[in-house]
Amino acid sequence: MKFLFSFCFLLFTGVLFSQELPEKYTDFYNSTFEMDFKSKIKLLNKTIKENPKDPWYLWMLASVYEMQNEPKKVVENYEKSVKLDPNFSAGYASLARFYYTNDTTRLDMALTYINKAIELSPNADYFHIDQGRIYLLQKKYDLAIKSAEQELLKPEANTDEVYEIIVKSLYAQKKTEELNALLKRVDLSNGWMYEYKYGVMLGVLYGNLGDLKKSCNCFESLARNYEETGQTLPADLVLKLKKCKK
Repeated sequence: MKFLFSFCFLLFTGVLFSQELPEKYTDFYNSTFEMDFKSKIKLLNKTIKENPKDPWYLWMLASVYEMQNEPKKVVENYEKSVKLDPNFSAGYASLARFYYTNDTTRLDMALTYINKAIELSPNADYFHIDQGRIYLLQKKYDLAIKSAEQELLKPEANTDEVYEIIVKSLYAQKKTEELNALLKRVDLSNGWMYEYKYGVMLGVLYGNLGDLKKSCNCFESLARNYEETGQTLPADLVLKLKKCKK
């Protein structure tokens, strides 16, 4: 089995941890940020022994191993969390997210896990985004859009990621009229661009619609992401930004 990790994924999962973690655990989890890896593991193992019936500490342990790129221990501890509590939806969702992000040969397994998470917590934030991303990888575009639209119904929906799934699905199906109508209706040019290719695609699509302001907004948003993470801008993005300044 091959697992592929990247800086962007670690940043992404870090955001998800904070979104899912119940408030009663946040002080504990935040207190580990300044610790080194061994200290975090030691503290969490101690806390797990003190709280043997609480799956959240196993979940936190898995998240630490995930940031340390130890996939076997990640899976082991997420699986322990759902074995300890079969109704622990965050554990199933995290297993799904781990598999579809790192091992696309296991998309069916990832889908099974996220479907279980949704069955247990249908209104939980982000779960339908996970489901939509899996369907997108499986090229089941209509189902991906349906999942994204379900997420939009939630008060705290991450609209940037919801529309990313919808845009990619419409683009893949060459549904140009529907895609253009969406881009005219919803301004996606100032959101966080999680993926470089998607950001460039949006910029080009807005350019094709004759909306150069939104097109340049997409490229500038991508550039900010690179600057914030200390990465060098790709050459083609530099060229697009130069054209925007003319």
